[in-house]
This record gives sequence, structure tokens and C-alpha cells, in this order.
Amino acid sequence: MGYLTQYHLEVQAKGFIPSCEHNPSPDHTFCPDCGKKNDPHAMALSDHIHDVIADGSSLEEPIKWYEHEAEILAVSKQYPGVLITLTGYGEEHDNIWRKYFTKGKVQKTAAAIVFEPFDPKKLE
Repeated sequence: MGYLTQYHLEVQAKGFIPSCEHNPSPDHTFCPDCGKKNDPHAMALSDHIHDVIADGSSLEEPIKWYEHEAEILAVSKQYPGVLITLTGYGEEHDNIWRKYFTKGKVQKTAAAIVFEPFDPKKLE
């Protein structure tokens, strides 16, 4: 079996223009579907990151990706001007975390679930 995690990946890169979801041909300056400017370097970076995902899985569904940290660290070394943010939502309700990758280094943080204290003035 194994532990499944839902991943959400974001990439911020100075000097790269994010390409649209239509993935136009690198020959097009603008996407023929939505008109957004096409940066083939941004597409290559996005494709490279998605290529390292375990077993060619999609991030649209929860997956087992135990090597995510080592794999994203390797990509971040290759693209030192890029900030890669990977958020994970585990099977357990309180297993929510985020990792920031840049220049081959990682910062790890866990979500903090906070409840407001009781306030009788807010009773309905």
C-alpha cells in the first residue's frame, strides 16, 4: 500500500514568462488559444520539473512520491534563479506542509492549525 500525498507545485522564476496551460509549440510567440505570450524556456523548466515526478505520475491525484525532496533539490540546483514551492496534503488531516526549494537548498515548514478562543460576544 503506502502513504498517499496530494501535491501542489508552484514555480517562480525571474526572467521566465509563465506559459499558459495550452502548451503551445515553441515556434509560436503567442498561444493561438488564449493569446498569452509564450516563453519556451518557462515551458522547458515546467516540463523538466514534471519529468522528475515519480513514475510519470500526475500531481492531479494523490500519489506516493517519497523521493520528492531529493528530486526537486536536484532540479533547483540546475535552475538557481527559480523558487519552487511544493505543498503536501497527507492522508492524515493535520499532515499539511510546504517546502521551498532554491539553489539546491530547502526550507521546510508545517501548517499550524489555530482556533480562535471562545468569545461569548460571537454567540448567535
